[in-house]
Amino acid sequence: MTEQQKQIDEIQLTNAAYKDVLRSEAGQRILEDLSAFCGENANPYVEGSFDRTAQKCGKLSVILHIRKRLSSEDKPLQSTVKNERTE
Repeated sequence: MTEQQKQIDEIQLTNAAYKDVLRSEAGQRILEDLSAFCGENANPYVEGSFDRTAQKCGKLSVILHIRKRLSSEDKPLQSTVKNERTE
């Protein structure tokens, strides 16, 4: 098995774990809480405060990462492996 195939398998297992945990009733409750905490539906910009804007953008990136994992499909992941290394 190549290193790239190992990475693809790991990504698929991780995506499946996200789905198993967060698609349950309890997982949906947690996801709603994280969405609110991370400001998923809010503008992260804070006028006059680069630090607060950066903090809010960081929090937002967490929920976006989770949503990306939940929406992933079991399709060829070669491009995903390349992207995972740079994110």
